[in-house]
Amino acid sequence: MAKRPTSRQRAAGVRIGLGSDWSPSGSKNLLHELKVVRVVNAVQALGFSDRDIVAMATIVAAGLLRWDRYLGSIEAGKYADLVLVRGKAGDAYEHLLKADETRIDLVVIDGVPRYATKKLTAGFSGTGEEVSFAGETRYLISTMPMPTRSSRGCR
Repeated sequence: MAKRPTSRQRAAGVRIGLGSDWSPSGSKNLLHELKVVRVVNAVQALGFSDRDIVAMATIVAAGLLRWDRYLGSIEAGKYADLVLVRGKAGDAYEHLLKADETRIDLVVIDGVPRYATKKLTAGFSGTGEEVSFAGETRYLISTMPMPTRSSRGCR
């Protein structure tokens, strides 16, 4: 298995997935690894769009594991694992790939908010811990009712 995407793989239509265990840079931060792929793509002129690169860690990775019925894209009935990155204009994929951890305003895991800026916690019913990160108040939400299988809409 290749350590990084290659032009031969791209030309052959090979599906390339990235996960938390793909780490040529030594980082265990998937956001950082997406940035590594973006740099390799640019330097080697592989032709991947920012959307293609994000797909490697979402729908393509889910498809390679045959989990794409359950996750990997935002669709009714799928597990809702989402990241909200600060930014109002332009391409969403570019925003994500240019973002660092200070630009992440919300993390939702399986439909449950787990990390948020103060502004985005309005209406949350869980309890959490207030932390200071990058000069802002953030919340690590630890206790919220976990969704049931039927509330997620999974079949």
